[in-house]
Amino acid sequence: MKNETLDQAMVTALKQIEERRYDSELKSFGIKDIIKPGIAFKGKENKINSVLEGKTK
Repeated sequence: MKNETLDQAMVTALKQIEERRYDSELKSFGIKDIIKPGIAFKGKENKINSVLEGKTK
């Protein structure tokens, strides 16, 4: 991650959420609407993006 841009690090964070299945416990409780935030920062700079999974009302 040392030479990654903030955009690349944010994408990596979102991929990590999927690969490590951080949402599996929420799904086991029947939760369908899940927000998965990808956050990257370097010093005072930051990038935040999220993926919404499930149906919304």
